[in-house]
Amino acid sequence: MSARHVILATDFGDGQHFCATWAAWRADADAQAAGRALHYLAIAPQAPAASRLASSELAPAALAQLRAMWPPLVPGVHRLLLDDGRVTLDLMIGALDDVLPQLDARVDHFHLPVAASARALAKLAVQGATLLARAPDEAQVWALTRAGFVCAAPAGSDDIRAVYASRQPPPAAPPPPQRRAVVIGA
Repeated sequence: MSARHVILATDFGDGQHFCATWAAWRADADAQAAGRALHYLAIAPQAPAASRLASSELAPAALAQLRAMWPPLVPGVHRLLLDDGRVTLDLMIGALDDVLPQLDARVDHFHLPVAASARALAKLAVQGATLLARAPDEAQVWALTRAGFVCAAPAGSDDIRAVYASRQPPPAAPPPPQRRAVVIGA
């Protein structure tokens, strides 16, 4: 694999977003040709039973694979390697406020059906990371903006789309001054 695309979802729900993302990744010929891997980080206060996983877009064989590998529904981190290891699902079962600060990842895209700490998200974001927040309140939008996300509201939607833009490289430091040796009384 030459690169990974990392997505963080703040609520796994019934798995619909993950399944739709996986299906889109499978259909992306450019991603397949480039050997890009998908790494999906999902936080779930309570994960659904395998039989309740929803997908209207994922191929039946892929959904069957996901259900067959589904972990026990106990708190903690559960890693599922799918599609011959090209797709990684890290399902973190626990409270969002407990799990999020423990993450150590470089995230390319955030899917926020549930509001999360903007500062914690900024610590995980790569430069240019994208974010979709489902109907955030004004305080959440301001928090995202203070954390370095440039937010915009698509016309006719309560959602917010944002791009992380705070990790600008620092300006180059000027070279240190040249020092000359001074010889006194030789």
